Amino acid sequence: MSKLTRSKKSLALISLGTLCSSFAMADAAIETYLNSWQYKALTLQAEIDKHTPMSEATMLMTHNSYNSDHYSNLGSYYDPNHIHSLTEQLDMGVRLLELDTHWFSSELIACHGTDDHTGCSEFDGRTEERIGEVNTWIRNPAHKDQVVFLYIEDHMDNHFAEMSTILDKYFADKIYQPSQCGESFPMNVSKADILNAGKQIVIYGDGSCSGSEGTSWANYAFGHLFTTNNSELSPAPDCQNDRFNPDLLSSTFTRVFEDSTTLSDWFGDPPKAVDANYMKTLTDCAVGVVGLDQLDHDDARHGAAIWSWNTNEPNNVGNEDCAEHNGNGRFNDLSCDQTRPYVCLDSAGQWQVSSASGPWAEGFNVCSSEFNGSYGLPKNGYQNYLLKQAKGNQSAWINYTDQATEGKWVQGDAPAINLPTESSQVVYRQLRNGKGKCLDLEGRSTSVGTPVHQWSCHTDPADIDSQLWYQDDSGRLHSKLYPSRCVEAENSGTGEGTDIILADCDSGANQQWLRSTNNSLRPAHATNRAMDISGGDNSNDGSNSHLWTYHGGKTQMWYWWTPATYDRWIPEEEPAAGTLVQGSWSNSGGRSISSKNNPLVELIIDQSGPVTLDLRSSQDAYLYLLDVNGQQIAADDDGGEGSNARITLSLDAGMYMLVAATDSSGKSGNFDVQTSSGQVKAFNYQRLKNGKGYCLDLEDEGTSNGTDVHQWSCQGDDYQKWYQDSLGRIHSKAARFKCVDVSGAGTSNGSDVHLWSCHTGNNQRWDRGNSNSFRPKHATSKALDIDGGDTWSYRGSDAHIWGYHGGKTQQWVWIQ
Repeated sequence: MSKLTRSKKSLALISLGTLCSSFAMADAAIETYLNSWQYKALTLQAEIDKHTPMSEATMLMTHNSYNSDHYSNLGSYYDPNHIHSLTEQLDMGVRLLELDTHWFSSELIACHGTDDHTGCSEFDGRTEERIGEVNTWIRNPAHKDQVVFLYIEDHMDNHFAEMSTILDKYFADKIYQPSQCGESFPMNVSKADILNAGKQIVIYGDGSCSGSEGTSWANYAFGHLFTTNNSELSPAPDCQNDRFNPDLLSSTFTRVFEDSTTLSDWFGDPPKAVDANYMKTLTDCAVGVVGLDQLDHDDARHGAAIWSWNTNEPNNVGNEDCAEHNGNGRFNDLSCDQTRPYVCLDSAGQWQVSSASGPWAEGFNVCSSEFNGSYGLPKNGYQNYLLKQAKGNQSAWINYTDQATEGKWVQGDAPAINLPTESSQVVYRQLRNGKGKCLDLEGRSTSVGTPVHQWSCHTDPADIDSQLWYQDDSGRLHSKLYPSRCVEAENSGTGEGTDIILADCDSGANQQWLRSTNNSLRPAHATNRAMDISGGDNSNDGSNSHLWTYHGGKTQMWYWWTPATYDRWIPEEEPAAGTLVQGSWSNSGGRSISSKNNPLVELIIDQSGPVTLDLRSSQDAYLYLLDVNGQQIAADDDGGEGSNARITLSLDAGMYMLVAATDSSGKSGNFDVQTSSGQVKAFNYQRLKNGKGYCLDLEDEGTSNGTDVHQWSCQGDDYQKWYQDSLGRIHSKAARFKCVDVSGAGTSNGSDVHLWSCHTGNNQRWDRGNSNSFRPKHATSKALDIDGGDTWSYRGSDAHIWGYHGGKTQQWVWIQ
């Protein structure tokens, strides 16, 4: 933003008419623009400088990108710089977005305010929402060859840790990082260099490193990107203002911006407005970024930014796959076997036109022999201006072709770019719309035909799974609660109002959702429709989803939202079993297998044979080996070096347990457990919470055989801590070597679930099923349930098994 100085009293002068700006909808006409010659020409032009150093590159920017009528409401963005959302701006070709980020009301928001946050509102959009939009756009496979620069104007009051959390949750794998905190962006780096590094995002942080030490922000944000001067620039070839001149413009990344807001007009000193005529001046002088306001699909400044292709070119008439530079200074596609002279850059970097003529392919040899130079292609408007002056009105070949891939115009000798790849890991995330609501399963049901609706976005791990989705390579949206069921347009309907429901996944086009304008989701069988919410901007929690003609409004804008349960875009999975486990003691229990202060470790032997088991620590260690049910097999005090313990013996394949103990009690410290064969895994006890919000608990804190297992308000004691081993048994932390058991191995509805000494019977082995259910191995049609179910159960209702129905009392998730 332009720096303003004003008081809260000044803000009160804004008229009520300004405050009550209408709620904005995105413009579906953008889709028409995306099919226009103008957009195609600008898209091809933006690719020309991909291998060019940043000092010579140009790109379109929006000033105060977030301050848009699209996000407006009665309490926010009443004086917007823009009409469209960030993603629509990206759709129109913007590649540098400005996001003023303020710490206000204990969170980071996108605010058009002063340094002291005057002008900020609790109704302003959250920074995470805007980051989420951009992240979804860049992860669209159609955009994997694009680089987006984010200028985050810092009003964060040193809340870099909170900003780091947001960036980690969305961009961690995509950010091109500085080599050290505060580094200026290197002017010799190109967009191709960024892509070849597997990255797509560059963060310019506008600040120092002070206060950011130890946070991701210090590793992500460059300290300087562009040089700004808004005094009026003279046209080419002079290209001068108070600071800029052709030498500076060609050696550093520069910026000019405008500010159309009423606040800037009243209380600031707004820079010169950028109209189409001035846009042409800035383009011909190759200003690095031009920060526009009020950018729209029919904006004359789009056309003024085109310096390359002639009107309605390329048109590929008669397989025209090579480009010439016309007498009017624009590009035209032509058959490659036509005869033309060649545009060359001589050894001094000056434009030349060869005396020799011939087909396009001879340009490399001719330019080398005549000028000891290279086959030429202008990379920005100023280079093109100089070429036209040097060349005059003749036409000549330029080093630009789409012979390799029709429609993909590239410099003929440009090296290939290794585009970033997405992780193949299946990760379920929330889909959030522009109203801040998430796509949700009605009543958490997973039955075929369940309506898919919008609901306030959940953060509780026990509730969140009804809002978690995964989109596969064919575009199908799978439910985490029932992965083999997908979101579809019911009965392949194509009309407005066609319901969107859950159904068994198939290959139908009505289950394939394509990303399109403004992060909309379009069904492949009816791409003129979009996933929408009944009631649109007036919709509420519970409003159903349906198809509607695309209009680009908030309820058609869907972006991936990183759940509160994740700390990164690709969350770390639970540590897999390996040959080494690290742990610690706090007031150890001495030589004891029953003490809860002596950690348990699961040992999985895949193949019968000799095994060496080591417990290493600076403390005097004592190691126990137990069978699958907790009976001692062996123990060792000092079989290892020094104070370490070691057990060596032959074991049959199967599961065992180890107890990491100390020779005497009351010790604290770290330890390692290692096996020479098979795998070890620490008992990581967690709570089990169901869809009604209760946790699995031991009745009256009992630990004896037959103690009822029931649901209770979630708390942090050991009576609600459980661990599921590799056999599927669920161990209690409060009652060591006792597991969740179906009484008497009953198989009928209502069979009690209680605590019992661990054994290997199938009535203690629980498999994970759909809707986060636990299914007993001896009765797989049943599930762990609570007496009274969704409707009648209460705190203290007992656990039992019941025929699977997928309701809330059968949905169990692990929480810390």
